[in-house]
Amino acid sequence: MNIEQIISLLIHKFDCVIIPGFGGFISEYKNAYVEKDSNFIFPPNKQIAFNKNLLHNDGLLINELASLQRTSYKEAEVKVSLFVESLNDNLNLHKKVNIKGVGDLILSEDNTILFSQNESKNFLLDNYGTCKIKLSEIKRTDNKKELNPKIKTLKPSQYRNWLKAAAIIIPLITLSIIGINQQSQIEKVMANLNLIDNILIDDNYKANLTNNLDYNVYSPAINIQSVMKNVNLNMKAEEKSHYIIAGAFQSKKNAYKLVKKLQKNNFKNARIIGKSKSNLYRVCYSDYSDPQEAIISLKRIKNKNSSAWLLSI
Repeated sequence: MNIEQIISLLIHKFDCVIIPGFGGFISEYKNAYVEKDSNFIFPPNKQIAFNKNLLHNDGLLINELASLQRTSYKEAEVKVSLFVESLNDNLNLHKKVNIKGVGDLILSEDNTILFSQNESKNFLLDNYGTCKIKLSEIKRTDNKKELNPKIKTLKPSQYRNWLKAAAIIIPLITLSIIGINQQSQIEKVMANLNLIDNILIDDNYKANLTNNLDYNVYSPAINIQSVMKNVNLNMKAEEKSHYIIAGAFQSKKNAYKLVKKLQKNNFKNARIIGKSKSNLYRVCYSDYSDPQEAIISLKRIKNKNSSAWLLSI
């Protein structure tokens, strides 16, 4: 093992390694960090600096050299002196010298010795052999809806069938609760049903309904306007809300930050609207009951935020 290899070995073990008559290497712990420009992550390491004023012989290098090469202290001391002369000659001639496995020493114009550490080597014993890692771009997925979503609506035929069922079931329930003694009152019910005869009930079904009724049951005449009002209320309850989404976050704290930012920018209805299937907190600019109004607002917002999208739930 030559002197350069021994210096590298000692730097792994100790925080200060002196080359007698030349200078010393001082090292300290350096945390892991990410180099954003290149997307590399560097593990914890030792940060090494060179101090030309550390010239005294502390015996560390010479004793290690004598032990590994199985020679006397005097012979090891001579070898170190020759190594120092070689370093000085190369610096004066080439202005640069490389200590293999440690780094480069560079002589500046003002005779200052600069040191450039070998970044490919990890001098921290706990992380010996580890190296930098290239980070891959993290691609998050979210079930975003298209810009112009298809708003699901009932077809005319579906609406008519649904209305038929509602208009028939309501009077039957009423008939089963309140009793009567006269058939004429049952006929009043059928007279009211005739008002929507062309839309709701065909002749065969009405005939069967009349024949099968238990005349010991009573029902007042049905108010069709009341039935239709209830139908309209149920239809409104099933209408969807439409939200323009500004962003989605894993952290609820980050989601609140965006809400405050949007509210400062005059989006007073901005808020968090719960979590997505991928467990992200969604932040919306506002919500709309009219899908066309939501789409118009989305197009306007996309001029400032191209990643905004529409959610209908």
